[in-house]
Amino acid sequence: MAEHPGGQSPVTFEVLNEVTVWIYVYHPKAAVLEAIEHNCCRSEKWFSHLHLGRSEDWAAVEAVGPVELEVSSRAADMSETSRCFQWMPERRSAFGVGEYISGQEYGELYRKVQGPAMLVTSVYELVEAHLGWGRTGVIRNFRRVPARLTDSPVPFLDSFRLPALFADQENRTAVYLARID
Repeated sequence: MAEHPGGQSPVTFEVLNEVTVWIYVYHPKAAVLEAIEHNCCRSEKWFSHLHLGRSEDWAAVEAVGPVELEVSSRAADMSETSRCFQWMPERRSAFGVGEYISGQEYGELYRKVQGPAMLVTSVYELVEAHLGWGRTGVIRNFRRVPARLTDSPVPFLDSFRLPALFADQENRTAVYLARID
């Protein structure tokens, strides 16, 4: 039996096998994307193993490479959207709204899509803070992105047509991108 470092027993572990996570990253500078792609598989450069949120949620990178997303309203391009969970950012936090995707359509879609609304942490900055009892210290101050956690198919708009969204045609899923400044 494994022992907890703090002396708490018993310790149980849950393992998810054959889980696939797709992470889509966009940056206007190709050099930044190349650096991310280059360093994803170079574990000797990491401070610790890769993880998904909590340090015990380990992740192994199997493939890294460019994916061409296309703006599409074709049902075939989004037919597998309900097979995966995604964070769908609120309209004002969504990437490409107004430039590639209609803001009106995206707003209507966000109201119709099924899933709980949450605040998802994104980036943080280190700030000096009062910790109580006259103490101060540096803490991480996170920015949060309003989003829905959804695994539903893309619903029709009031006009009985599908909205134009970013789509990964290889995986046949709509892709909801957050703008993180």
